[in-house]
Amino acid sequence: DDGDGVLDTEDNCPLTANADQLDTDEDGVGDVCDTDDDGDGVLDTEDNCPLTANADQLDTDEDGVGDVCEDPEPLFIENINFIKNIYPIPTENNIRVTFDIQLDVKDLYFIDIFGRVIRPISYTKLPDVLDVNVSNLNEGIYILKILSDKKNSKVKIIIRR
Repeated sequence: DDGDGVLDTEDNCPLTANADQLDTDEDGVGDVCDTDDDGDGVLDTEDNCPLTANADQLDTDEDGVGDVCEDPEPLFIENINFIKNIYPIPTENNIRVTFDIQLDVKDLYFIDIFGRVIRPISYTKLPDVLDVNVSNLNEGIYILKILSDKKNSKVKIIIRR
């Protein structure tokens, strides 16, 4: 019926042309007819990552693109101008970050080598010190990203058990 060259009995969108028969979530409905292409329960019109399932719609940097769709954060040290010291490195369960200046830490998280964002168990903020419980992180290399009222920073952290 849609003139796309695929018989209606085999067409996953028989009333809308889609010669490629693309069906991202493999639900039997072609993407051009499907209102939820990735099958995560969020309509494509409201989904911040319409072709990759992400029901939680997590968007850590609040740029409108879901974290699962963004390029992973690079694993290198960048903008460490206000960090005075981080110890002990390598660490087991806790790290202490000291700053050259007083600042209000708004958020912090770790990024693993696959680009996944991981929140620490907890952290305690003081004007020029941050104590972070990293007991939930597996052994490995991470980037610690610190967002503050004045500056942002990334630094490599090694967790060794």
